[in-house]
Amino acid sequence: MPSSIVTTLLTVALSYGVVVAADECSAAKGPTCGVKACKEMGKPCPMKAKFAEEGWICLFNGKDLTGWKPRPDRKGKNCWKVEDGVLVNDLAHGTHGIDLITEKTFQNFMLHVEFKVPEKGNSGVYLRGRIEVQVHDSSKDKKPAMHTCGSLYSKKIADKLVSKKPGEWQCFNITLKGNTVTVGHNGVKIIDAFDCPAPTGGELDGKNFGKPGPIMLQGDHTAVAYRNIWIKPLK
Repeated sequence: MPSSIVTTLLTVALSYGVVVAADECSAAKGPTCGVKACKEMGKPCPMKAKFAEEGWICLFNGKDLTGWKPRPDRKGKNCWKVEDGVLVNDLAHGTHGIDLITEKTFQNFMLHVEFKVPEKGNSGVYLRGRIEVQVHDSSKDKKPAMHTCGSLYSKKIADKLVSKKPGEWQCFNITLKGNTVTVGHNGVKIIDAFDCPAPTGGELDGKNFGKPGPIMLQGDHTAVAYRNIWIKPLK
C-alpha cells in the first residue's frame, strides 16, 4: 500500500479515536499522540522527538487482547474487551474487577499511554506491576494530592495538576530507569526524576521491587479506557 494512503488512514483513525499501528504494531517508529490536550498546551509534546526513535514496541494492537492477561494472584470479574480499537474495562458500578497485565516484562523503559476516565473514575498504570501512576478523575480537585491523576500513589504527589474533564482523552509519557520515575501528563512534566523507594500499594509482587515486571492496568475500581500503548526498552 502506498505510504500516502497509510498516512491518510492513520489520520482518519486518530480523528475517530481509533489508533492503528502499521504492520500490526511492529513498526520500528513509535506512536503518534492522539490527545488534543498536548496540543492545547501551546507547544509540542516533549516526547515527540523520542517517538521518532527506533525501538518502540506497541503493547496493544487495537484488535484484541493479544499480549495481555488478567493478573493471576487476585480474583475479580474480567470486564476487559476491545471496542472500536480501544481497550475498555466495562466495569459496572459496585462490581469488583480485575487488573490486566502484559505477558512480557520490562526493566527500564519509556512508556506512552492514552486513557479516558468517566466521572469519579479511578484506575492506574503500574510500572513493572509495582509502581502505580494514578489514573483518576481529578477534574474537580483544586490542587495535586496523593490520589490525583499522575501522582505515584502513596509515594509522590505530582508537582502540577493538569487533568482534563471526565470522558476526554489524556496521555502519560513516563520514563522509568532503575527506580527513578519521570511523568509527563498531557504534555506537562509533573514528576521529575523521583526515586521511588518501595512499591506503592496494590502491586503485583512487591518482594521483587526493582526487578523486571509487566505493565499493569488497574481494573478493579471503575470503568476506564486505554489506547495507543507503546513502550521503548532502555538500557
